[in-house]
Amino acid sequence: MLPWGEPEWPGAVWIGECDRADADGTDPLRLDGADAYHNARLLVRDGRTLLGFVTVPVTAGSVSRPAVLRASFSVARTMETRGCARLRP
Repeated sequence: MLPWGEPEWPGAVWIGECDRADADGTDPLRLDGADAYHNARLLVRDGRTLLGFVTVPVTAGSVSRPAVLRASFSVARTMETRGCARLRP
């Protein structure tokens, strides 16, 4: 059992963060305590630069690294297209 318990409803989303470098590769990215979840909302960084939040499906407690990369590139392109200022450390 998870220390915080199981999700209370089927639409609950696992929340966490990862660096874009963590998403390199093709093997699934394991998420601690995500076995009972169907989706994950991740804050993606590139080093110390925040890229934004992405939502990806969870399968057997893991997310697809390529899906995280695709979603993070999409967020970065959207920010650039809209002229959003990048956060500086």
